[in-house]
Amino acid sequence: MPLGRKELGRRELLLAGAALALGAGGAAARTASSRREFALYHGDTRIGTKSLAVAQSEGQVDVQLTLDVAVRMFGLTVYRQTVEARERWQEGRLVAAEAATNANGKRMSMRARREGDAVAVDGSAFSGHVSGNPATTSYWSPAFLSRGVWIDLAHGRPLRVTARNLGVERFPTVTGSVEAARWRIGGEADPVDLFFDGSGEWVGNEFQAAGDTARFVVAERGRSLTALWVE
Repeated sequence: MPLGRKELGRRELLLAGAALALGAGGAAARTASSRREFALYHGDTRIGTKSLAVAQSEGQVDVQLTLDVAVRMFGLTVYRQTVEARERWQEGRLVAAEAATNANGKRMSMRARREGDAVAVDGSAFSGHVSGNPATTSYWSPAFLSRGVWIDLAHGRPLRVTARNLGVERFPTVTGSVEAARWRIGGEADPVDLFFDGSGEWVGNEFQAAGDTARFVVAERGRSLTALWVE
């Protein structure tokens, strides 16, 4: 069914508003920033990378996330996934977000911006308002663990999630293992375990894929991400 003029106008305004919210303030002085690089392993095979850049100034936190996955067999790429995402947070509240995902040729996207006490979302799988103070599936802040709704950056759908602390264990990184708390994410989200060290730093995640364990592990840690969060 074609979109009516009213619906089309709302979508155009939402997309423009999200772009403006994310683009505004680029010239402002940054008081602190950090970058963290992750390597993705499927079993013992390295198949991808994730990069996370976070900058904070006067209560505003900007996040840029990129993901590049390539699964190869006999020299041929049999699966490819890329993600480009941006978020803006103001004193712990999501102000705007946009993301584009290409999962082996399937393209998905989402854009969001805050409208009063809710976040307006326009995505491949959901268009509407998400009330309250949702987190996102960028995972990077331990503050997200106490929030019951996360917006999926792949397609915009709000997910009701649970987070359960399973205790502290050794978690591998490229430069050696570290002690970290394993948090099991359940509910409507895809099953994943997130790992945060004793300082609240995100050091990786673990999930099952194609019959084996997949892990994002820190390859380059950089400075503290937790210190950049403002709430």
